[in-house]
Amino acid sequence: MKTEPQHKIPLGSIVKVKLDLSQPTTDEGIEINLKGNGTLYVVGHATDGTGAPLYVVSDLPIVFPVATVPFNDAQMMHRSLAILVEYFFEDEIEPTGQQKELYTTTKDWLYERKVLHA
Repeated sequence: MKTEPQHKIPLGSIVKVKLDLSQPTTDEGIEINLKGNGTLYVVGHATDGTGAPLYVVSDLPIVFPVATVPFNDAQMMHRSLAILVEYFFEDEIEPTGQQKELYTTTKDWLYERKVLHA
């Protein structure tokens, strides 16, 4: 019987990470190079192929649903608005001791920021 991984860092935790991410230039001429230290939110819990816990971190404080492949609409919306959505192992992130209540949906975040109106 397989047991669920134990994620020690809860969702909403603010963490520090070392970034060294680069993506090749796209057809649209966009190149991404992120290097240095970042302070981000833990927005999801996942596992790698061996069952080891992974943490999804992002610059947006919105829960990231990680259980679906291929990506669902909620994941695609988050990825399209966020500057960064990446997976890290526990030893690659440093909790700051601070927490932020995460938005459940991108729509809630957009209303709060007054991008969308009722």
